[in-house]
Amino acid sequence: MPSHLFFDMLGLNEPCAEDDLADCEAKAARLSEKVQRVFDAMVRCQRAMEKRRHAIARLEKQVEIDSAPPASQSQAAARQNARQRLEREQRVLKKHEAAYQLLLARMGRTKQKLSQLQVQLRKHKMKRK
Repeated sequence: MPSHLFFDMLGLNEPCAEDDLADCEAKAARLSEKVQRVFDAMVRCQRAMEKRRHAIARLEKQVEIDSAPPASQSQAAARQNARQRLEREQRVLKKHEAAYQLLLARMGRTKQKLSQLQVQLRKHKMKRK
């Protein structure tokens, strides 16, 4: 907000300590909610990764079983389909792992901001005493 001479004369441009404290508390509450949302997303991502790893293990076993020389065209087609599903599951797993790494980075930044705000809150509360 641009400064105006009239506001300067009244001292309205200088935030008071109570305003700063309220702003810090509001920011801390928002960041706490964000930490919870990111944590929930991380849990969902971990579950999806475990599901994909389980599916990959199952498909790898199926591909091993189907790796015997095909007796018919249907077996060859089944083996090809299993390999394609395995590749697709591996791609999806990599996508989930990348998303999880991004969530970890976001969680770290958010926790750092939250700890900085908590330090500011402690300073404000110490000044008030």
